[in-house]
Amino acid sequence: MSVRKIGAFAKLGGVTVKTLRHYDELGLLKPA
Repeated sequence: MSVRKIGAFAKLGGVTVKTLRHYDELGLLKPA
């Protein structure tokens, strides 16, 4: 898997960058 910038990943997932950062703070996102 290639490295993606958070903005591109947010757009791909249909969420905001702020939402992704919040999920990361909660520990919901894990590195592949």
